[in-house]
Amino acid sequence: MSPMSATYLGIPGYVVFWGVTILADGIFFRRILQLISYMLLGRKEESFGQLVSRAVSTVGIILGQWCQLKNLTAQNRAGLGHAFMAWGFFTFSFFYFLFIIIGAGFGLSERMENTRFFFSYAWVMDILAVFVITGAVWGIIRRFVVRPPRLKGEQTFEAGVILLSVLVHPMTHLFKEATSIALGHPPVGLGVHLPPVSFALSTLFTGNTASIETANIAFFWAHWLTVLFVLVFIAYSRYLHVVASVFNVFFRSPLPVGVLRTINLETAESFGASKITDFTWKQMLDLYACVVCGQCQERCPAYASGKTLNPKKLVQDLKNHLLKVGPDLVKAQKAQGKAEGATATPAVSTPPDKALAGTVITEDDIWACTTCRSCDVVCPVAVDHIDKIVDMRRNLVMERSQMPEPVQQALQCLSTREHPWKGTAATRTDWTKGLEIKMLAEHSDIDILYWVGCTSALQERNMKVAIATAKILKEAGVNFGILGTQEACCGDPARRMGDEYQFQTFCQKNIETLKSYNIKKIVTTCPHCFNTLKHEYPQFGGNYEVVHHTQFILDLISSGKIKVGSIDGNKVVAYHDSCYLGRYNDIYQQPRKILKAIGGLKRVEMAQNKSTGFCCGGGGGHMWMEEEPDKRVNIKRTEQLIETKAGLVATACPYCLEMFEDGLKTKGVTETIQAKDLSELVLEAMGTK
Repeated sequence: MSPMSATYLGIPGYVVFWGVTILADGIFFRRILQLISYMLLGRKEESFGQLVSRAVSTVGIILGQWCQLKNLTAQNRAGLGHAFMAWGFFTFSFFYFLFIIIGAGFGLSERMENTRFFFSYAWVMDILAVFVITGAVWGIIRRFVVRPPRLKGEQTFEAGVILLSVLVHPMTHLFKEATSIALGHPPVGLGVHLPPVSFALSTLFTGNTASIETANIAFFWAHWLTVLFVLVFIAYSRYLHVVASVFNVFFRSPLPVGVLRTINLETAESFGASKITDFTWKQMLDLYACVVCGQCQERCPAYASGKTLNPKKLVQDLKNHLLKVGPDLVKAQKAQGKAEGATATPAVSTPPDKALAGTVITEDDIWACTTCRSCDVVCPVAVDHIDKIVDMRRNLVMERSQMPEPVQQALQCLSTREHPWKGTAATRTDWTKGLEIKMLAEHSDIDILYWVGCTSALQERNMKVAIATAKILKEAGVNFGILGTQEACCGDPARRMGDEYQFQTFCQKNIETLKSYNIKKIVTTCPHCFNTLKHEYPQFGGNYEVVHHTQFILDLISSGKIKVGSIDGNKVVAYHDSCYLGRYNDIYQQPRKILKAIGGLKRVEMAQNKSTGFCCGGGGGHMWMEEEPDKRVNIKRTEQLIETKAGLVATACPYCLEMFEDGLKTKGVTETIQAKDLSELVLEAMGTK
């Protein structure tokens, strides 16, 4: 007798089955619709194109579990366990739909289960069940016994219920199959070798057929009720990521990596995110998709240096706030709609949606972010953290004029002097003395514009980088020029500090200048300028071929236009990956190939490198912010450098160079460790003075 053909208190099994299944589905979908209604309180999102390619890539990321496996390392194997659990979830879900919903639910079990396909599928599920159980046990041990730092505080009842259900689910399946085998039901008779685990367990059930049938019925319902419990629990817990992450990956931003959304300054009713409803619906979907795995926390340089910012907590705090105020906001929205449709419009009171900054998220946390994208890159479900932080900064700066004093000073300097370096007395052309470099105002017949950037043009240490780059270009016979006094800040500091108005002002001014000289190709030394000109200026009609100087110099070396020899001293060098060059633009190999081409250097890697590289601490406006001495990101990165025993750190970013110079001085190791830009090393290897 099958569980579906039995009667329970006089009620047919199929009635009980469909009754509890429809009830669970109803609870699940009711909650999902509620969550969607909260999400749709947000603003409109950028238009999404390329739906087919999005679907294909989503399948690869989610079904292939690249979302988890991308972070797999010798030190972090947790992603593998999660991948097995996910593959088990997908496999079991298809089984439920095909063999239980359609088969058992519509009385087709006997026909469907007596097939080779069912036998093969039973084998797959048998093996996967073991992996899921292993993953669940390992998850329980890690969360409640080992307790890695990123899971601190996550030993909650909810987490325990989730892991316990993941454990019970495959176990009840195996015993359900084992009792079926003991009764001679499929997959018995469909193949020579039965599924090994279920078959082994079936030997536990011998003797009275009636008692085995009772056990089979009990395990069937235990399994199915566990499935339905999980379905309902998904909608009310962090299990929600199982559903939300699929859509979050599918609807990931159509903008280039790390590019921020623009604000229409003429039509916007408010600037940035003051309230939760100021985020877009996609930003709210991010909150639902969060797995609470803590990998963003583990990679965050602000958190690692002792600040209170925790990207995992930030997302969860925003999510909890949305779930708290969402019901009242939806009711008010519906009431407003009815009022607008009525002849006599009654007054509709809108429930308070308190300001985010200073209440839901502390201002210290908002300003602690260096915008390095470590959190975004490591996130397995494509949650964007930085865009929310910058949107809250925009509101603080543009609407409330509320910001740290160093930020205010940098923004004021940008407004009055078109650069953020308040203390400098240098001009944008001081570094060019004696180099005979073309100024476009006098010589516009150039092939390439060298965009120098504020830091390389105005800060004494980085002027050497501008000089080295210019000398390399001249040695290679490149026909280039600079804008000189016509070059204004690219706008990156203003945008990352939240002043979108200043950014757009600089952007439009620079685009007009570049248009007047018909500029097509630009070389930069600053990754921030590179990223902004390449990816963010096109938002305003500025489309150029933008090349970072490491890319350009490597091409010159490869083509033989410059000859690179050796550097004296047989130095050990560690290369530091700039966040805006690496994580923002995937430029990791070109700088390393340049170092490889230079003789006399032995390259070593820092413990955190490439996509896992640790920020220098200068991004997101932090070049101009003050930090507590024991919480400075650049000091922590300098300590990581010292651990390599290298005598030289090579950089490809003016911010990174400044931060290392400061860090080496603070640690008192300037006599044993030097910091140099790659252009300086190449120039030295060329033997050019």
